Amino acid sequence: MILYTIAIRCFGLLMRFSALWNLRARKLSQGQDLAWANLPTAENNETPGSNTKKPPLVWIHCASLGEFEMAKPIVSALEDTHPGIRILFSFFSPSGYQNATLSEHHFKAYLPLDTKKNAKKWIAHWQPSLAIFIKYDFWFNLINETLGKQIPIHALGVALRPDHFLFTFFGTPWLKLIRKFQSVGVINQAMVTLGQTYGLNNSFVFGDPKFNRTVQRLETIQLLPKVFLNWISSDNILILGSCWPAEINLLKQYLKIHKLPLGWKILIAPHDIQTDHCREIVNSLQVLKPILLSNQNDHQYTDLSDASNEFGNCVILDSMGTLAECYRHSKIAFVGGAFGKGLHNIIEAAVFGMPILFGPNHSKFPEAQQSIDAGFGFSISNQTAFNEMLNRLFFDPNLVAHCAEISKKFSISQQADISKFCKSIPEIV
Repeated sequence: MILYTIAIRCFGLLMRFSALWNLRARKLSQGQDLAWANLPTAENNETPGSNTKKPPLVWIHCASLGEFEMAKPIVSALEDTHPGIRILFSFFSPSGYQNATLSEHHFKAYLPLDTKKNAKKWIAHWQPSLAIFIKYDFWFNLINETLGKQIPIHALGVALRPDHFLFTFFGTPWLKLIRKFQSVGVINQAMVTLGQTYGLNNSFVFGDPKFNRTVQRLETIQLLPKVFLNWISSDNILILGSCWPAEINLLKQYLKIHKLPLGWKILIAPHDIQTDHCREIVNSLQVLKPILLSNQNDHQYTDLSDASNEFGNCVILDSMGTLAECYRHSKIAFVGGAFGKGLHNIIEAAVFGMPILFGPNHSKFPEAQQSIDAGFGFSISNQTAFNEMLNRLFFDPNLVAHCAEISKKFSISQQADISKFCKSIPEIV
């Protein structure tokens, strides 16, 4: 693991250097500074001046905000079956740490760079009684130190594939560590079989906790600004969720030869919500006369539905935190990312019932193929396929309704059996 140690240290130096001009690197660097800023004292598991120990601490590592959302129903079930525990969420990504909203008896902290020294210091300070890794982000030294202290580890929501890093030559050291976990909860039986082929005899079918969190949203309505709610509820909505320039360009080319059908509007939620990028989208889709949601207060209109004739049938959602709720009011979703490195969250859309379009690069996301097999997911690889599929959906309400019914039922059926897992864990001390 000498090369790994060198790589981690080089990454740390490069991060610090890049922070001089790169905003993401700067946030990562600031996160590392905060990793040790708010740690408890050496008596962190004891009440000062008392021999009474504090309740046991469960450490849950989430790579980013998406994994944090997956962890929420797991934490809720853990607290039901093991009352009185404390919860520590760790993040490496600033977007996860900064946007994670915590409940009472919950803590959050940045995960330090994965060196042996940092791993020892981390475990010594927090002294967790149990560790859970959500989906992936397996840091070698932290895991090795945790196992060395006889702290049980579980990994949940893991998606195994034949080309998974763990099954490569370079992934062998990690695979040996994960074989020592108490359990590895994978998404389906095929993954259990695959894992056992590589010696992961501790794997079991847990399911996908992303579905649990999204199903919870069916019963929890997030309030949207009234002016925006009136607009989004007045017609059929095609939503581009977490989209990138590739998805925007497909829509742009479609609109060069097709008019937006009567009774339809478009809501664009870019993955990058920086002002310059959002204004580029406005400029590229002038045929729709889009407006930025954040700018609507600059106009004299009190209701976007009043403003639609003046500003067109397209709104750009240039803020974070409301995309999932916007899917509730949509009829068709085109989810971004799969023309690049990987697909964004389609389950947020699926749970509200709708056909979902996405690009071709989705092999690392089992829910994409599941949606295709179920009949409500459609992988689009080029402009022609996009135009044809969008026209089918625009002009066939029966197809849209059929996909919506399948999508919603599918999402509910795919929830992980979290309660069963939590009940299987011995008393946490």
